Amino acid sequence: MRVVEPKTTRQCDESGNERVRKLYPTGSPKYTMRANWINVPNALSALRLVGTPLPVVAAWLQSPTMTLGLVLCLVLTDWLDGVIARAWRQETSAGALLDTLADIVLGVAVLWCAWLLNRQTVWEHRFWIGAVGASYALSATYSLWKFRRWPSYHTLLAKAGMVLVGIAGLALLAAPLGLSARAASICLIAATSVVTIGNLEALLITLRLHGPSSNIRSVFHQH
Repeated sequence: MRVVEPKTTRQCDESGNERVRKLYPTGSPKYTMRANWINVPNALSALRLVGTPLPVVAAWLQSPTMTLGLVLCLVLTDWLDGVIARAWRQETSAGALLDTLADIVLGVAVLWCAWLLNRQTVWEHRFWIGAVGASYALSATYSLWKFRRWPSYHTLLAKAGMVLVGIAGLALLAAPLGLSARAASICLIAATSVVTIGNLEALLITLRLHGPSSNIRSVFHQH
């Protein structure tokens, strides 16, 4: 294997001290690794990750309107980063992993917010929510055991599930503002059902794969 050597440049700072910088050429592994991380979709995913504690604080302060607004903004970043990644051809394995992490953290945060603002409805659906947690834990554990990496397939079912989770989360948070409890319940059951099935599909994809992969449309679209 040919080793790509970096270009070394020497610069002096204001104090006269010499500093050495290594610049890797385009196409080298080091350059590619850095390029995989630095793009607009990843910046949006990072923004979602960093901003996730804000609605939790708002819910803890018992401000459903502010909580709802903050969650809506974060959910929009999840939609927008996917659109930009596809339109600008910036879909990478690093971005898929970051997006998955941000989605998990946001999902847990929304559930926490709902618990703080609408505890009764969340408790009534604890078995549906538990099914999501159990199926995801099973899928993630198997992927970590087999490939030593987190699953980030972004299947169509996973994307549909995240949309429904966003709707269910907004419905749960809007219940204290007057939304029907039945409507929130229907949204939550639909979301947890689709996400659970999506997690089981991810488990099946991991079972059938011979090596780590990401951005797979479904179990029927594996290479």
